[in-house]
Amino acid sequence: MSAIKRLLAYYRLDHAMPPDHTKAYQAPPLKPSDFIKTKEMHRLLTSMKQPIGSVARDTLIHRNLAIVHLIRYKVFRPKDVSLLNMSMITMGQSTIALEPYDPEPVYKLSGDHMQPIRAYLHTIAPLKRPQRGSDDPLFVAFNKTGELHLIFYHFLYTSYR
Repeated sequence: MSAIKRLLAYYRLDHAMPPDHTKAYQAPPLKPSDFIKTKEMHRLLTSMKQPIGSVARDTLIHRNLAIVHLIRYKVFRPKDVSLLNMSMITMGQSTIALEPYDPEPVYKLSGDHMQPIRAYLHTIAPLKRPQRGSDDPLFVAFNKTGELHLIFYHFLYTSYR
């Protein structure tokens, strides 16, 4: 037997695929213990709201709360959050439409979920604030150097466009 045939036989490439290798992976069903409990979520949100004396973290409390609300209650993926821009949000109707998807899903946010977004936008200086209806990303990063506050648009926004 040639060396190639021996290798093929060794790796079973010359034989039919075993039947158990052709089945699609079936994830086990989710259990209640796989999810964060309401009491745990409340404790997380309460701890996130507490200032700790860090300028960057304390300034971004509302931003972080808004992101956690979208992920936890509307099941946004991190990619979805990073792609959000101001044209996707209708503040008056409290809706967010995810443009990259077809059909475009529209999410209705409750007052409890919209409040952190509104509060976050008011923490940004008016001249640097993302403008309603624009392609400005909703969530931005923060950097403080001395007394100069610099706000940078999140780098993921441009990498996904």
